[in-house]
Amino acid sequence: MPGSDEITTYLVGPGAPGQKTLKTGTFRLPPPTGGDDTAMIAAVVNEAQAAGSGIVKAGPYDYKFTTVPVSANNIVIEGTGDMGDTGTSFRKTNATGYGFTFTGQNSGLRNLMIRQDPTVTVPTAGGAASFTNCFEPLVENVRIADTYNGVLFQSCLNARVQGSIWLLNTFGDFGLQINGGSGIINRLDFDCGYQIDPTGKRHGARPASTALVAGDTYTNNGLIFQVRLAGTTAAGAGPTTVPGTTVLNSRTTDVVDGTATVRFVGRVNTWLDFAAGGGWTLQSAALLNGGTAIKSTSDSSNWLFVGHVEIDHPYNDGVELVRGSGFYFGSRSWVSSSLQGNGVRVRSTYKGETSLGGGRIFGNALNGIDMEAGARIVNIHDMQIGCNGTLTANTYAGILVRDGSTRFNIHDNMVGDTHTVISNTQQYGISLLGATSDKFKVKGNYVGGNVSGGVNSGYTPGASRIVAENWT
Repeated sequence: MPGSDEITTYLVGPGAPGQKTLKTGTFRLPPPTGGDDTAMIAAVVNEAQAAGSGIVKAGPYDYKFTTVPVSANNIVIEGTGDMGDTGTSFRKTNATGYGFTFTGQNSGLRNLMIRQDPTVTVPTAGGAASFTNCFEPLVENVRIADTYNGVLFQSCLNARVQGSIWLLNTFGDFGLQINGGSGIINRLDFDCGYQIDPTGKRHGARPASTALVAGDTYTNNGLIFQVRLAGTTAAGAGPTTVPGTTVLNSRTTDVVDGTATVRFVGRVNTWLDFAAGGGWTLQSAALLNGGTAIKSTSDSSNWLFVGHVEIDHPYNDGVELVRGSGFYFGSRSWVSSSLQGNGVRVRSTYKGETSLGGGRIFGNALNGIDMEAGARIVNIHDMQIGCNGTLTANTYAGILVRDGSTRFNIHDNMVGDTHTVISNTQQYGISLLGATSDKFKVKGNYVGGNVSGGVNSGYTPGASRIVAENWT
């Protein structure tokens, strides 16, 4: 059979046919054809599926393909283990759709790279792989580059995402999107790859008819652009699409905006988008650059447990909690250097539990933690929080609690000057706005070294409003 390993067994005894050829559990993918390899890859996958299970083993080649469906159980597509240019690579040539689509159980990808062909047009939909209604799907030691999105999990249980999952320079909305189910995500490295000039001004939404200098950035239609040559932006809409003719030149093509010259540097995406209910654990990850590192938007039951995670240089908030049941941010984690947003934002629509303990929130553009009006059930403890408010000094807080919040406990944190190479620009360590928040305790926090003071509060202490024993 093409692509399969075979063994011959000799049968003896009355009525025995003499010999029988059996397929083993490994089905080997031949070298590339030199053209489109989709049909060849699908043929070997189908052979493994017909056998009931198997490993589709690919050598150190660069395959070109569009979409390959995998519907049977216990099918793993496996490469050589080198996720660099010398290992197994599947080069996606279509601009839409997912490269591998899994609908079976205990199936997945291991030891390979999936990338968008750099010589084709920029992808506009789809991504590297999707898993739908799968039990124990697997993504292990996989590198993804230049696709639209990364990996989609749709109603999957006990997902296993593990072992140096590299994801670089995607053009779409998410790195991993979780739509229900449960799983463990372990050892990730996501990086947009752009280099934002830290001395440039971050304008947020594109300002029309505005003088900009080299290094300034703005967002427009969900895209991030950076100024290369100073000038004044046009009065109209400005650039709204990814420039260039291919993946390869999309980030090196100059775009004229009025008299300014800009370049596309990335999409305002979400690396980990928890869009539906379930229970997921994230540990040992680096989520760098991009738009927002972690976002929870599920109206249904959704619990996220996060530990040993570095979030660095997101364009917007590092963590944005919009909806969900529980977010638990564990020890040895870091949210730092947001270019335009907060370290952690708890939206007024988030009605679940929020626990932040044992980590570090540092050097973000706005507040370290922003609890919007109506935030509730928030516990912040044993955190190192400092040097936030870098966008405008003496304007933002280490922890900002907006009026109307309830049932929060802020205790035993260091919120102010920390061991660092930049100055502390926080206006206050902790700022309690308004007069209607209730059922809270702010106690035992170090709040020294902030520009305007330690704790900003107009609340009269009482049994359900405790502000005490905070020191500078």
